[in-house]
Amino acid sequence: KLKSYQERFAQGLYADLLVELEASLARAPFWFDGQRLVWECLQGLNAEQAMREVEMHFALLLQRLPGLVELRFHDGSAFADAATRGWISAHVMPHLQNDSAPRKVETVALQ
Repeated sequence: KLKSYQERFAQGLYADLLVELEASLARAPFWFDGQRLVWECLQGLNAEQAMREVEMHFALLLQRLPGLVELRFHDGSAFADAATRGWISAHVMPHLQNDSAPRKVETVALQ
């Protein structure tokens, strides 16, 4: 099935593939490579806002469940392959790093 996804992606069938990937992720939400493939399809469709949504929601999941990316399925395959780990580092984790920065609080003098 993954090979079929990769072939369709290479053919530029992003919208059709996106529908199928979303269905697969509904059945296997910890298939993080699928999350990356969704993001890549959205990138192919120039759907910047949707890409940011995927990044932010995934970042919140990883914030709630630290170490989740390190886990494996019962067959030994990783939740996230090397390419997905790179995507997480480059596009997902920066959302959390920005949230952890100290926020400047503005004060306004009331008269």
